[in-house]
Amino acid sequence: MTALALKQVVADALAEVGASVVHLRLPRGKPRTTTWLGIEHGFGIRHYATGRNVYIVQTRMAGRMRTVTIGSAAVITRHQATIVARRVLAYAQVGLDPATDRKRIRSAPRFDDFLKEYWDRWSPKWKPSTYETQTQYRQLYLDRAFPGVFIDELNEAHVTNWFADLNNRTGPGAANRTLGILAAMLNKAESWG
Repeated sequence: MTALALKQVVADALAEVGASVVHLRLPRGKPRTTTWLGIEHGFGIRHYATGRNVYIVQTRMAGRMRTVTIGSAAVITRHQATIVARRVLAYAQVGLDPATDRKRIRSAPRFDDFLKEYWDRWSPKWKPSTYETQTQYRQLYLDRAFPGVFIDELNEAHVTNWFADLNNRTGPGAANRTLGILAAMLNKAESWG
């Protein structure tokens, strides 16, 4: 039985015994309201029925209207909230939208997931000896190369640090061979979208 059905049962039972059910139909408080402060366009303070007040900034980012909660008015001052609001508005004017960027990055697979996908899709085309050699390099040097890094986040600094460390641990031959495998993988990642 749902909460709504239970409320109806209680209301019917109260009506049968002659009790007033008017209090059950009253609204539970005023909805939230927003007072826009004239300091910056889109900067305001949101008032909730509970008495809580929160600074917000509302602006268009990447074609969508976004409302960003800055913080509780009980914790930060209006001046601090204004500074943060200006920074958010500056991001919006430049065209940066952290939420969209995070969504785009998170839609891409992590490096280890892409490594598995690449191996599943591409390794059947290799000769048996190539498969054996590449698998050995993968297991030794690529499986734990970039833990927790998404394929979109992988940049030159990541690869340079990894390659320098690998070169110090194994020597230039293994490092160069593994770098060739990684380069082929990243080229496929780009062509596969």
